[in-house]
Amino acid sequence: MPDQVIRGKVFDEDSRMPLIGVTLLVKGSDPMIGTITDIDGNFNFEPMSIGRYHIVARFLGYEPVDLPNVLLTSGKEVVLNIAMREAVTGLQEIQVTGNKKKGEARNSMAMISARSFSVEETQRYAGGLNDPARMAASYAGVTSDPSGSNEIIIRGNSPRGLLWRIEGVPVANPNHFANEGATGGPISILNSAMLGNSDFFTSAFPAEFGNASSGVFDINLREGNNQKREYTVQGGALGFDAAAEGPWSKNGDGSYLVNARYSSLALLNNMGIEVADGAIPRYGDAAFNLTLPGCKKGKVQLFGLGGFSSIEFDEDDYKEDYKADMWVTGLNYLCPLNADTYLKGTLSYTGTFNEWYYEELNNPLLGFQFRGSDRFTYHTLRAGGELTHKFSPKLTLKGGAYYNQQFYDMKMKLYDDEKQQVYTALNDDGSASYMNGYASGKWRANPSLSLTGGLHVQYMNLNNNYSVDPRLGVRWQFRDNQALTGGIGLHSKMENTSIYLARTLLDDGTTVQYNKDLEMMKSLHYAIGYENRLSPNLLLKLEAYYQYLYDIPVEMDETSSYSIVNDMSGYITKRLVNEGTGKNYGVEATLEKYLSKGYYFLLTTSVFDAKYTAYDKKERNSRFNNGYVFNLTGGKEIALGREKNKFLGINLRSSVAGGQYYSPIDVEESREKGYTIRPDETAFSKQRDTYYKVDLKLSYRVNRHRSTHTLELDVQNISNAQAVTYDDWDNNKGKIEQEYQWGLFPVLNYRIQF
Repeated sequence: MPDQVIRGKVFDEDSRMPLIGVTLLVKGSDPMIGTITDIDGNFNFEPMSIGRYHIVARFLGYEPVDLPNVLLTSGKEVVLNIAMREAVTGLQEIQVTGNKKKGEARNSMAMISARSFSVEETQRYAGGLNDPARMAASYAGVTSDPSGSNEIIIRGNSPRGLLWRIEGVPVANPNHFANEGATGGPISILNSAMLGNSDFFTSAFPAEFGNASSGVFDINLREGNNQKREYTVQGGALGFDAAAEGPWSKNGDGSYLVNARYSSLALLNNMGIEVADGAIPRYGDAAFNLTLPGCKKGKVQLFGLGGFSSIEFDEDDYKEDYKADMWVTGLNYLCPLNADTYLKGTLSYTGTFNEWYYEELNNPLLGFQFRGSDRFTYHTLRAGGELTHKFSPKLTLKGGAYYNQQFYDMKMKLYDDEKQQVYTALNDDGSASYMNGYASGKWRANPSLSLTGGLHVQYMNLNNNYSVDPRLGVRWQFRDNQALTGGIGLHSKMENTSIYLARTLLDDGTTVQYNKDLEMMKSLHYAIGYENRLSPNLLLKLEAYYQYLYDIPVEMDETSSYSIVNDMSGYITKRLVNEGTGKNYGVEATLEKYLSKGYYFLLTTSVFDAKYTAYDKKERNSRFNNGYVFNLTGGKEIALGREKNKFLGINLRSSVAGGQYYSPIDVEESREKGYTIRPDETAFSKQRDTYYKVDLKLSYRVNRHRSTHTLELDVQNISNAQAVTYDDWDNNKGKIEQEYQWGLFPVLNYRIQF
């Protein structure tokens, strides 16, 4: 039967110093299989048969760590990085108090509305397309966008309020075909071959996170294998890609991990093979993560990720060209100064490029008419650092400060339907700085009670606007398997630079910049929760929350219903003021069985209400006020073959949610004026039909002597449900045209690891 190695490193959760002499055991093994860490905190099990293992780490003076369902395949070594938490009290109590359990956030400051996820989960979930954003749609409080985009809609908030971070660096939207101001897209640039265990936050997140009002996706990249060269090659409907990793030197000092992917349809088209009648999406991406020895027991990390995408439409009634690129590269210096202090320094460079051109055939006699074009370029340099100091097992303080310098070049022309003229909506280039910093602390009063608190401060010199956001979290483990949690936090969010520099068209045909002095939008979060670990592999979680939103940018017009909370993306040319408000509140329930005995499931339900008030002072339903969402995700893994070296995976995900709210079209006025008219009087007064979707993923994994072969079929929307997602007035046809949710879409993928 094929075998493979499990190895890794164990370190202190706060100081990041390696721990010497940690005992690691394979739970349930007979005879017992175990090993201990060396002087550098490294451990190495002897080769074991392929399968799933439960690893337990124990160390004198530290709380034990459980790692269930460690998947061992023949084609790839398993390399684990294990963080251990120093115990607050005596050794006898250590045996009965909290472990680091499956699903708990990696960030030790997170008390509520947070969870970790693994690469294996992103590859397993049906409908996930190996994309962490699509996988997150199964979590409580998260609603997916029925149009097929992987926008993350959290607790009735606009997806614009989400923060993406990669290795601690805030980044622009890491998706192909991304729009200005968006946080999602149809295809993720993040490749599962590059991802390490990461965190996802939906409310009251810790003080180190700023410039976000709804949630945080904190992505970590996996380190390459520092002892053995390994390769992954895969191809399918979404692209052909390859990954390579290995050590820098024979002694294991450092590693590399690189990956590249290119669009399948574009590649076949370039080879002269006609694969589609319409537009061909062209995209590609690449990433790398290099790790080298640093000071003492530390390391230097150089990483990068980037992607490009373009598509051209030439239809009967419109022509459109679109391009979108993003990139990030960073240098992290990670250094444990001593047994209690940890320093992290960061230098990064990020950027985006978007270009769009659009023509439309509204009147066949006039031919195609220009409707809009834009070109946005952003470059941001960022430098700063963080310092963590553990005063005692009870008290840890952490703080950091960063300076960001953004360079921008923005041009946009639009056709105004009402005034029937083309005008320059943007024509600006220059630079602006942004500074942020935080201080936070964690106090563990006793083994059962933990509190975190802190402040996040940010300042932007474009308009001298600043914010000071306090945060507080608490966790009371009143029984070994039950806990109460709570969190309060103020979260401020800046807008895209393009909104501050927007030009509004006046009645006389001139333009003026009204929005440069906009303040940051604020979101005040309150959340309480209850957790009950019914068994080692079964968790029940309940949460209730209330969010009060204020200083929301709304249009300065007493008859206007516009508020930025209803936008998913896009550029706004309206005159905005910070006089809008909103409120989101609801309850959530999660019942999750982690993979054991060959099966798992995740059942989540959310009931919520989301309202907003614009400049006209009328309270309305938010666009994202679905009202409820129900998700059931699960799967079964079946071992096959005489040697149990083959595995069949059957995974299913079903989702049912109330429809989004929308503003109905005034047919008569639209027909008279020749373009879509949605009266403010009836804004967001109608709700679309219930949205439902069922995804099925089948996988077949074969472990050979030194390679693993996996064939996957991920079928999106197997029932081909066709809920309406958008409508618009078609002047040529003289009627309302509707768009529907992403229909049945099979995605086939074949992967080899060796």
